[in-house]
Amino acid sequence: MTSDDFLINHAYNNVWCVPEQDLQHIFRPARLSPPIGVRGSTDLIWSRYSLPTSGDWYHLYQVGPIIFENLGLDIAEMTWTSAGSQMVKQKMVIDAYLDNGRMIPREHVFLLATPDGNLAIAVKDTKIIGDFGTQPVFFRFYSNAYFSREDGTDDEEGIEYRYVVPSTTDTISTISKVWRDLQLKSGKCYAFVNGWKVQSINTSTVKRGDFVEIVRDSSIKAILEFQVNKLQVFLSTLDNMQKYFLHQTGKNDEIIDYRDDLDIFLLKRTNANVYNGVYFHKNSEDSLRMVTHRDYSIPTHYVDRMTAMNPNWASTNQLTVQLVIRHGGLKRTLIDEAHHIRELYKLKDAQIIQALLGTDANVDVWRAASLEASMYTAIMRAPDGTVTRKMVEDAYGYNAISRIIGDTPQKVDPTNKWVQLPFGLRGESTIYEYDKNGLLIDWYANLNVQWYVARNQTCHYIEGIIGKGGKALTTVYGEDAVLKNSINYRCYVCDVENGTPNGDWKDVTDDETYYKVIAGKVVWNVNRTLVFTAVKFDDAFLTYDVNLNYADGLLRLTLTVEEVKYDGNPILTLNEIPVGVLELWLNGHPIIEGLDWFMHDKEICIVNKVWRKRDGTADRITVRGTGFCNPDMSRIKQAEFGYVEQGWLSKNNRWNLRDDKVIRVTAAGRLFSRDELNWAENRPGVGITGAANGAPYQVIEPVVPLRGATLEDVYVMRALAEETDKQIEDYMTEVMGDLVLEGPNLIPGPHVLYSPFVSKIMHDLMDGFIPEDKIDSTYSDMLVKEIGQPYEWLLNYEPTFKGLSEAYVNVHPHEYYQAVELGLYQYNFLRRVIRVYLNDKVDISKFISIKPLS
Repeated sequence: MTSDDFLINHAYNNVWCVPEQDLQHIFRPARLSPPIGVRGSTDLIWSRYSLPTSGDWYHLYQVGPIIFENLGLDIAEMTWTSAGSQMVKQKMVIDAYLDNGRMIPREHVFLLATPDGNLAIAVKDTKIIGDFGTQPVFFRFYSNAYFSREDGTDDEEGIEYRYVVPSTTDTISTISKVWRDLQLKSGKCYAFVNGWKVQSINTSTVKRGDFVEIVRDSSIKAILEFQVNKLQVFLSTLDNMQKYFLHQTGKNDEIIDYRDDLDIFLLKRTNANVYNGVYFHKNSEDSLRMVTHRDYSIPTHYVDRMTAMNPNWASTNQLTVQLVIRHGGLKRTLIDEAHHIRELYKLKDAQIIQALLGTDANVDVWRAASLEASMYTAIMRAPDGTVTRKMVEDAYGYNAISRIIGDTPQKVDPTNKWVQLPFGLRGESTIYEYDKNGLLIDWYANLNVQWYVARNQTCHYIEGIIGKGGKALTTVYGEDAVLKNSINYRCYVCDVENGTPNGDWKDVTDDETYYKVIAGKVVWNVNRTLVFTAVKFDDAFLTYDVNLNYADGLLRLTLTVEEVKYDGNPILTLNEIPVGVLELWLNGHPIIEGLDWFMHDKEICIVNKVWRKRDGTADRITVRGTGFCNPDMSRIKQAEFGYVEQGWLSKNNRWNLRDDKVIRVTAAGRLFSRDELNWAENRPGVGITGAANGAPYQVIEPVVPLRGATLEDVYVMRALAEETDKQIEDYMTEVMGDLVLEGPNLIPGPHVLYSPFVSKIMHDLMDGFIPEDKIDSTYSDMLVKEIGQPYEWLLNYEPTFKGLSEAYVNVHPHEYYQAVELGLYQYNFLRRVIRVYLNDKVDISKFISIKPLS
């Protein structure tokens, strides 16, 4: 199945388990014969047919008209064919069974195609199994698509069937040897004696005259057993009933073991080696449900009903559920989805069960009932053509969809110098190119390109941002705004004071008292003499380069944008409405907010010293501001900031979710791609290479505009995802703890910043703006503060005030790499300033010297 909708098509190709592929059909066909059955011959649709064997009583049924290929059958018209022979010939499973789960031998079941396209079924009367005249008989036809795959290489592949009615003990010994020999082949074997499933074929399970069946199915990969009285239960909200939970233990290969390829048997054990079992049939849709890709549920009252229908079962505590798991025709694997099953499966088996069913199962999306009722499993079982975008949106959630739509960064093919862009970046987007050292080279507009060819031969990575980057933003001020198809928007207002907007904006997107959306247009309901309005769209985002070389040594800038604001003409103006995520580069090095730069009010000050130019030329600053700010007008904060510890990222006493997110990771002043990273959560493993111990790193989770891929607003979806993420992170932190590292984190050297406060005062001392006659004699701290007062605004950017780790960060007094000379009084005053204002946290002894007396 394919769809024109990108996300629906993704679900069909990656989640949908194509229930129709196995040609699985269950019938309770119409009875044609009287309750006592018939023998010899019978009339079928105006024709007389001899029965499969003479002298035996048969019960006749009819299905149809049908297309026999849809059942997987290849039978001749007007000729009886045994079900057992069809199983072998067609590599299919045919089951005939009663409601209590007793199996009818396949050699007692015969199939015939009538000339008018009906399927006639004759079942030999077998009193030892049941009264077929009064008990309903069901038929199941199942052709595992696994046998139709193109890569089949097993010479023993298929289904083998043996049937015998032993008349002597030697015959029992012979069939027992057949059983043992078949077990040496690929797949698994199972056997029935008089309709009961048995554990083995030998003289203790078979006597003369018994009906014995053996089936070898090469597609069976595992058989698991669960003692019923030890199974945990939960209340299914999907089916409104109590259910047992079945969990596959052992290695998780992330393959979806879909329910169509599973069989369940209910066993009554006599001892470890002997049991009688019945088929736990799937006559009802709710009889077997997917909970995850390899966890299942079965109704408790179905188990109770079947035990009550079989003699001496209801009172026993020896009941076992047996789960038969086959390879499927599709190798659908677990994907990133809204319930974070991948994260759940980082736990051990007992912990997984505890997370789903335990008393502390406090992660909403991990509760068994929630998983069973999820859209993820609903898509697996959906009939052809019924998957909708809403189903996919609910199943995947924001995080997974954002990766599908706009995952970044990516590595460039080293030979062809190109990269295939994710779906969302193929339209209008902006591509940032980086060299092999992870340093920004430049950025470029991209439009309607699936394969992006790097502009620079030295390009090693690309980072793509959905939308048009530049200084020109698309914000409509002071008037109604026509909405743009698939483009997100936010509405803002500020007061007008003395005829001029005061720039104190607030987000009113969720307050319909300010505006209405009418015919695809934001129509404002405000007094325009008192209120100034803005409708901001996210089809464009802020990005530009600026060269700075201030004489006072400070790298300071404000964000400027090009917008049509008042008179219909574009003007270069201060950016007033905050961006969502703000990122900076210094000479190609990505730098970290809260470490390398700080923003106060609307001004940014860069305090990184490591990557400043050393030759005195201007420093290139690259700015990028994307997405909408939070409703309270604050910017979206970075997800994580820390320092590399013994080669590991995220050694932070908290479990963090990242696998399903678009993340931008920088460390040691460079960009990394996802495949180059390892986290403390991925223990054990290999840590990051290319970033030394102690190097600062930053994780940013950019907002990816989904551009109409979802029905729900991207920011609403993201907020819901964050709530779920927090629950899971809290839970995993409690259960898993932090990565334990042995020994100290030895670092080659600290990350170097400079103090803008100290540097500015030093420059003004050198330039004579602080007269020496004020500081050439004894003076008080009060005078120091009097002189320092005009510089105190710089304390907003002072790194020694920010609680940075002194083990990993060193703050220098100025931006130069060579020592600076000051006069004796200037030197002493600067030391005094550092003591009074900065608690002696900046050492100038290695960076400032005293001028020799002339």
